[in-house]
Parts: sequence; structure tokens; C-alpha cells
Amino acid sequence: MTLNLHSLIGLLWLSPWIALQGIPNTGPIRSLFILIGLIHLVWTIKRRDITPVWPKNKIDAWLLGLLTLWLVVQSTMFSISTTNALFEFADHFGKIILFVFVGITFVAYQKHSHTSWLLHGVFIGFFVHTISTISFQAWTYITSGHLSIGMSFLDNYGYVSPFVTGGLAFILADLVSRHLNNKRIINVPTWLLLVMFGLTIVAHGLLAAKAGLVMAVVLIVTSGIALIIKHKSSRFFSTGIVAIILLITIVGSNVFSNRWDGAINHANNAAHNADTVSAFKGTFSGDGSFYQRFAWGKAGIEGILKHPFGYGYGSEGYGKYIAETYDIQGVVSSHSGWIDFTLDNGIPAIMLLLTLSAALTYRGWRAFMSGNTVGLILSLFVINYIVRCAIDGHLVGSRLTGFAFAAAILWAITVKNDAHPSN
Repeated sequence: MTLNLHSLIGLLWLSPWIALQGIPNTGPIRSLFILIGLIHLVWTIKRRDITPVWPKNKIDAWLLGLLTLWLVVQSTMFSISTTNALFEFADHFGKIILFVFVGITFVAYQKHSHTSWLLHGVFIGFFVHTISTISFQAWTYITSGHLSIGMSFLDNYGYVSPFVTGGLAFILADLVSRHLNNKRIINVPTWLLLVMFGLTIVAHGLLAAKAGLVMAVVLIVTSGIALIIKHKSSRFFSTGIVAIILLITIVGSNVFSNRWDGAINHANNAAHNADTVSAFKGTFSGDGSFYQRFAWGKAGIEGILKHPFGYGYGSEGYGKYIAETYDIQGVVSSHSGWIDFTLDNGIPAIMLLLTLSAALTYRGWRAFMSGNTVGLILSLFVINYIVRCAIDGHLVGSRLTGFAFAAAILWAITVKNDAHPSN
């Protein structure tokens, strides 16, 4: 990456803006950073003598358009309050569409070989959370003599863990790229990239997020498959490397916490005995993480079957269904983004969203198989977010906005690089 005034300004607003998405009480500072970003975009358009190259006739863009259209139709025709649903749609999803356009525009006004600052800006925004976690734990241990599992300087594992796995997606894609093509994505030496991988695994262990470990395994397996398929001459060696990395990850993620002890028994108990009322009132035995998620998810699926077209955008439909059916107030989320999104926006919305995610994943995978290394980042990044949202309630708010913006950048760079295969 060539560091000039243009890329330096980009890194100074993009990385912190990405890092703070979804972090509580950071709204004003996020607004400041994105304001700087919009000024930077205007300056880029006015000062750079480049004819923008826009992606054309891409099924991914059409799917996003269809999803947007359905959300408008659903808010207008099926929501419990048309006015509130349309306001929430304009206030939140409108920003998502704006940021997607901003991300694509930034890429469109870069030469195809000058998009590295965008990749680095997004990656740094994610990797900051790995550093924040490890430094917080080190500081806590030095000052108190013990670790504070699940915490970082920025917030707790529920907010931080998705960023750590997002950074892992970049690191794994880069390691695969270097092994296959000797091409760097992140501009650091290989030894330092391996150190960053190790720090990320340690951060997973310190955060002790069950969903984080699940996604780390999914990402390692997926990148391992990519490596094995592409590296035909030494598949046995590649399989062994992937197996070792998986073992290190699983063992490393359990060194600092016992949250996985008895996991199979707890999951089996939850699957057979989960009851919605006891889950919300806390009158149950067994591991709460498993029991409550099973019970909440079961209630959510029941709600979807009764309300297949949803309650309306931003209506917190899951909480409304629980209040109507079980007379339990104050519930916000099922802890499954898929269920929450469906109860708000209807079955057609989740089907369109999952189809769009599959199209983005396929776009990235196909590009990677054709030699476009950024494509693997796109695939892993989308898999990390959308699969995690099945078991975590992150498909909402500024977390969704940040994901959409980063995904738009990765998608646009992937498409641009496809037009220039040498890159």
C-alpha cells in the first residue's frame, strides 16, 4: 500500500468508523468520522482525474434492489403501523443503501491498483478489537492479578467478538493467498501476519464467546477447502496444516474459560426441555446460553409461522409476539438475527437476504478460483457475518450498517479486479 495524503486521510476516518460500529455510546463520534469520510469522498471525486468505473448488470445489485423493494411493500401493506415502519426503514435501511453507494463510489474513483487503502482501512477497523481485547486483559492481570474474561477496552464479548472473527477472515484469506500465489493482501511480512493470527486466536479465548469459536472453525474450514482445492499438488500437506490450525484454535479458545464444559449435554437438555416461559423468567436448570437460545428460537419460529409477513421494519416484532402470546414484557431479541429480521420484515425478506448473501459468497468464491485474491475475503467476510447472525442478534442497527459498507467495498474491489485479472 502506497501511503499518500489521500490514503492517509482514508485510513484515519475509515478504520475508527468501522471499529465503532455497534459499540454502545459511540454514535456522535461515528457521525464525526463518517462526515469526514463524506468530505473525503467529495474531495476524491473533484480532485482525482479518473473516469469512474461502475459495476454493471450484476445479479447481486438486483437482489439488493429487490430486497429494498420488498421492505417498502411490506412496510406499506403488512406492517402494524405503516408510518412507523416507513420511518424506521428510511432512517435505518436508507442509511445502509447510502453507505453501500458511498463504498462503491470510493472504489469506482480509484485506479484498479490503488484500492489497497480501502482494504487496509476495513481490516484495521476489525483488528483493533483483537488488540483492544488482549491489551485490556494484560492490563487487568497486571493491575489486579486476574483476567477479566469476556471483556475488552471497547466493550464485552457480545459486541467485540464479531469484529475479531471479521479480522480473522482477512488474515485467513491473506495466508491462503500467500501460500498459493505469493501475493499479499495485508501489507505486512508473513511472520507478522502469523503473529496477528495467533493474537486473534488468543483474543477468541479471552472473549470466550461460543458463537465466536463456532465462526472461527467455520472460517478455517472454508479457507482450508479453498486452499486444498486450489493447491492440487500437495493436498495432503494442506489438509494437515488446516487440521493443525483447527486444533490450535479449538484448544486455544478453551484455555481461559470453561464455557464449553458439558456443552453436548447442555445442548441436548435444551433441545428436549426448552420452555419459553421458564427461559425468560430464569426458572430452568442447565446452561442458560443453550437453554434460552433454544427456547427463544422455538418461540420465534412459532411467531414466524403465525405472522409470515412480519410486523413491520424496525418494529421489534419478536418482542411484540412474546408480549402477545406469553404476556412477557420488555423482550427485544431472540438472539437470532434471522428470526428477528423475519418477524419484522416477513419470510420473503429473509429469503431475499440469504439469497443476496449466497450470491455475494459465490461471487467472491468464483473470483478467487479465477485468481482474484480479494474474492476469498469477500466470501469469508459474508459467511462470517450472515452465518453468525443465525445464532446471534447482530442483524440490526449500526452493526448491519458497518457490515453492509465493508461488504460493498469488498464486492466492488472484487468486481473491479475481475476486470483486471493480473491484479
